[in-house]
Amino acid sequence: MGPEAVRERQATLRWLLVFGMTGACLTAAFNLFFFVSIGAWQFLAVAGGLALALACLVVAAIHRRRERLDAAGAWVLAAAAVAFASAELFHQGVTLYLAPGAALLLLVAGILLLPRRFPQVALLTAAYVGYAWFVNQMEAWLPFQRYDMQQLGDSGDVFAVFIVAFLLVGVAAGIVRSYRRIVAIRTRLAVSFVLVEMLTAVIILVAAIAIVYQNGRELVVNQLDSVARIKEVEIGRWVRGLEEDLDLVLQESQLTPRILVLLQDPETSEAQQYFTLTYLDQMVARSERLESLLLLDARGRVVLSTRPEDQGLNQVTELYFQGGLDDFYLQPPIYREAPAWQAGAGDEGEVVIMAARPVVDLEGNVVGVLAGRVRTASLTEMLGRQAWIGETGEIYLVDGNGVLLTGLRFTPVASAGGPEQREHFVVDTEAARLALARRGGGSILYADYRGEMALGAYRWLPALQAGMVAKQDRQEAFGFGVGLILVIGLAGLIAVLLAIGISLVVTRTITGPLAQLTARSSRIASGDLGLALDAQGSPDWLSRRDEIATLARAFNSMSSQVRDLIGTLEARVAERTRELERRSTYLEASAEVGRAASSILNPDELVREVVGLIGQEFDLDSTEVYLLDEHSEWIVLHATAGPGGQALPSRDLRLRVGEGTVGRAILDARWEVSRQAEPGAPGPDDLEEAEEQQPGSLAGEGQQDAGPEQPLEAALPLRSRGQVLGAIVVRAGGPQALDDDTLVVLQAMADQVAVALDNARLYVASQRAAEAERRAHGEIDRQAWAAMIRARPVRGYRCDAGGVLSLAEGPAPGSPLRVQVEDDRGGRTASVPLLLREEPIGLLRFHKAGSDAHWTEDELNLLARLAEELVQALESVRLYQDVQRGAARDRLIAGVTGRMRESLQVDSVLQSAVQEMRRALSLSEVEVRIGKAPMPGGEGQH
Repeated sequence: MGPEAVRERQATLRWLLVFGMTGACLTAAFNLFFFVSIGAWQFLAVAGGLALALACLVVAAIHRRRERLDAAGAWVLAAAAVAFASAELFHQGVTLYLAPGAALLLLVAGILLLPRRFPQVALLTAAYVGYAWFVNQMEAWLPFQRYDMQQLGDSGDVFAVFIVAFLLVGVAAGIVRSYRRIVAIRTRLAVSFVLVEMLTAVIILVAAIAIVYQNGRELVVNQLDSVARIKEVEIGRWVRGLEEDLDLVLQESQLTPRILVLLQDPETSEAQQYFTLTYLDQMVARSERLESLLLLDARGRVVLSTRPEDQGLNQVTELYFQGGLDDFYLQPPIYREAPAWQAGAGDEGEVVIMAARPVVDLEGNVVGVLAGRVRTASLTEMLGRQAWIGETGEIYLVDGNGVLLTGLRFTPVASAGGPEQREHFVVDTEAARLALARRGGGSILYADYRGEMALGAYRWLPALQAGMVAKQDRQEAFGFGVGLILVIGLAGLIAVLLAIGISLVVTRTITGPLAQLTARSSRIASGDLGLALDAQGSPDWLSRRDEIATLARAFNSMSSQVRDLIGTLEARVAERTRELERRSTYLEASAEVGRAASSILNPDELVREVVGLIGQEFDLDSTEVYLLDEHSEWIVLHATAGPGGQALPSRDLRLRVGEGTVGRAILDARWEVSRQAEPGAPGPDDLEEAEEQQPGSLAGEGQQDAGPEQPLEAALPLRSRGQVLGAIVVRAGGPQALDDDTLVVLQAMADQVAVALDNARLYVASQRAAEAERRAHGEIDRQAWAAMIRARPVRGYRCDAGGVLSLAEGPAPGSPLRVQVEDDRGGRTASVPLLLREEPIGLLRFHKAGSDAHWTEDELNLLARLAEELVQALESVRLYQDVQRGAARDRLIAGVTGRMRESLQVDSVLQSAVQEMRRALSLSEVEVRIGKAPMPGGEGQH
């Protein structure tokens, strides 16, 4: 290894030592901070592992000073392996970041520090990947508990990503520094292969993480929200089922009279009570939702109950009784503590849901209330049935105070005493609080009642006055995505390893022949032009058919050609440079014309602008634009420009399609080139003779037939979307002015102009159609509103301290068309117009009394918003009335025609027709006559 290579390895090693020590110190500081804040011993253990890694780095620095570079590099890799291994051993949930980052770090650092020990570096990288997999697979057999970094929330992910990103940035910076100093092409090729493959793998991994996280979260949230919506619908059906159960009790023909008798005469016979109670027990047994039934009289006393302890209770103050007197009423769930006499019996209280409906007698009077005590277990069964939310997902309900109404799937952290306690405790989670506070729905990533991070969807259930939460642990929600990312990362790592191996083989097959070729080519470059590369000196590679052999043969050809061309080289280079400059200028000019054309939406302005730009950018003698008429029979001249793009006066010139250079170019949809009849480019004075200057054109596109000194004329068709819109005619002097390369550029530019012109025409047509449609809708709305206003005697209403008064007059003429504030009646009045599709249909006036009254900007914005909502409401009412009138008219016609068609006799049909028409239309008289009316001066009636 040469001195330069040794210095390069020392610089790279120093750079990696600095970044490694900095990263280890930062990571240790973060772990110590979390240890002090949280108290988890695992952070202290990781800090100890980092201290050991720092010790390894110190040993590596000592070896570097003694110029033992291989030993120093080995200790650096050992430090990185110890640091990442300790973090993987004591932390859970960071494998997604640590495994790919550590593998890439070990691989790249090993290549830079130990370039001749690639098999050992690859083995170390594979060993770490296997170690990470083994730790995660054997986690249950570890003698200690790994700390789940997900408990830190997003801060844990940010911490892991920051550390790995910091180290990778350091390694990348070291690679860049080393690459800039690499001289040997073999090393450059190897490093380039590795960098490209690593960059691809990192980009794919980062993109996969971002996509999986975003799409995975969205997918899980949508699934949870769908499940919540389904359960909300099921709860609605469950509520309707309760109502149907109560209705079914009162629909029993044998039971209803007995219930009425019991309510009107509570002292009825025990047989009647026993019969009624038996029926109620049977109804409860048949219902899946009811736990018991109660019959209350009009004073709230329980006359009869399937639960003996409820018999005789006075429930007049209960919400279900008060609501049940009017209609079906479902009392929101209430958690009730156990009575004092039950204390110590193991009963911690219960959730009570009551459903009630009125009992009416034959005359329709409410004589009592039939109530049902709801079996809350049915709610839990319904929520847990077919939830489709995985192993850790569940759905539960909480009341307005956050008290759990249904059972939980897991034991809460706050009540590990058993299922009796966990069914009735306050669920103090972010999802439950949002459901109760917002009275709506949404999704959130939060810590659930067990302290586990979960993804949840919450909704508010108005029917139960309760909140519903559907959640799934984050680990399960993103489990598939994590596995996919690990697979992608492993595939990327394998690809990097394969790429490195392949790059070493490929570089050897390339750099060996290049070394020999470089030595001989250096002698040729030093002036020994007679030297040639022969197959005898290089039998292994000169006879091959690859690029290196081609390069060798090219050197042989070069050595012979240089002797012949050394005198004329400068002239050829100058000519080629001028040609390239001219092509570059034409391409830039074409791009400039295309940009200008695409920014103009007026067809006429577009044509005028394009003519001037083409003549100016391409330095042409004259430029003309011809467009087809609407029948595609004639070509009409639309714009003309002289030398330098100067605009010329327009003139009336029409050519038939197929005639002359322009006509043939449009007909054949390809360019045509011809000589002009007059020498020189036409000026403003001789453009009137352009119609006679139509010489024959050449048959093929791109071919020319002009003399060396005569100016040329080229017609370029304007092609867009398979159609020809017209042509651009350009004129320039000399055959080189319009050669094949120039015409190709001009034709491409003409196609861009054609597309822009076609788009501009489409834009103008769409604007006209939109304006016509808007005017039609406006006229229909004006006529409809005018008819409705004429039919109304009341034109408005005024509300003040005295109440609401009707107004017989509409807005005064000259009412404002925007919000306006003015002094009026000792105060300030704000006038807000009612605008429907920019047409006024009314006026709102708001008055504030007092000399110091004023309207703020927020208030005026609020009034404008209210006016918009009022207009929408009025328009909806008008449309609804139109529909109602149409429906009534259809029903009237159907009724009249139905009556007329009931009979098969002519007289009966006519009599029914006049009667039904007079009755339906409320007319004083209707007359019908049949027969042919006499024609003036003709025959009489038949």
